[in-house]
Amino acid sequence: MDNLTLAEWNIKNSEFRQSNTEESKELGEFFVGKVVLITGAGGSVGSEISRKIVELRPRTLILLENSEYALYKIEQELSYMNLKEQKLEVVPVLGSICDNELLNFIRQKYEIDIIYHTASFKHVPLLEVNPIAAFQNNVLGTKNIASLAKLSKAEQAILISTDKAVNAVSVMGKTKRIAEHLFQSAAQEVAGDTEFKIIRFGNLIGSSGSVIPLFKEQIRQGKNLTITEPEMTRYFICISEAVNLTLLSTKMSIDNKVIIFDMGEPVRILDIAKKLIEESGYSVRDTKKPEGEIGIEFIGMRRGEKLHEELSFNSELKNSEYPKIKLADEPVMSRKEVNALLEKIEKACQCRDIKTLNKLI
Repeated sequence: MDNLTLAEWNIKNSEFRQSNTEESKELGEFFVGKVVLITGAGGSVGSEISRKIVELRPRTLILLENSEYALYKIEQELSYMNLKEQKLEVVPVLGSICDNELLNFIRQKYEIDIIYHTASFKHVPLLEVNPIAAFQNNVLGTKNIASLAKLSKAEQAILISTDKAVNAVSVMGKTKRIAEHLFQSAAQEVAGDTEFKIIRFGNLIGSSGSVIPLFKEQIRQGKNLTITEPEMTRYFICISEAVNLTLLSTKMSIDNKVIIFDMGEPVRILDIAKKLIEESGYSVRDTKKPEGEIGIEFIGMRRGEKLHEELSFNSELKNSEYPKIKLADEPVMSRKEVNALLEKIEKACQCRDIKTLNKLI
């Protein structure tokens, strides 16, 4: 983070060429009159997509969310926006991507144009001890969404993925990589009506369960900040910028490449912790300053964690029409291989065979 304050760093990482009104105009024209389905609509990414989409004059916005409170919260927020003048129908749907009957009901009732698939279990340590739930939701749920897109003959289905899918060591990363394979194989179907896209980025600043809210709460309680390793780094992007880039990616033609956002250099978690302590008005307690008010405690890496994350398998990223959106040619499984893998996963989940799941990928 160099000599930037955390506030300056947040602003620097959330800049989105606000003066470029042509891009906003393009987006407005692209979404007008469309029916958009957002899975995980109450989550950090899904809710921000919902807010942005509302401004772009679609015909119908379907919010699919399995958390009653999260769905209530985003539906209430959107209801305060000027929806009546826009003649926009907002449809809150309480349910899971694992519920095929519900998805079929949505498909039969609405002619879906675009699907943003953001619904995902994402907490790495938690999923290490709940692998069946992770595979059911992140893999089999994604299978259901891909099927929904094809049966609906939707124009596009966009999967929101993560850098943890690259050379994955965690259950979360493995399930997201399989989800990517699923979308990649679906995109290979020449006769298909739907364009399948994968968008991959790193950690979201301020998202639920992320490190910054955790640090802030520890500071509020006057506790030591807990960090796994001194040299651990992560890529960070602001939610607003990630969503703006996601919407721009929707209108791009990508030819079965993985979309990767330019996130700059990875940041040391230790540097973020120190900045947060200082900008909260406290001093850092360490060997150089034992009289400091708040210390930093290293607890060691947990199961499924990596010291450093990677954004792609291929270091040679291609430029797109937008400077911050890169394209990568990534390894692709055949449809036959993906189907065989899904069959193993379904069987293992039914039998609660954790050993088999842990061996996959």
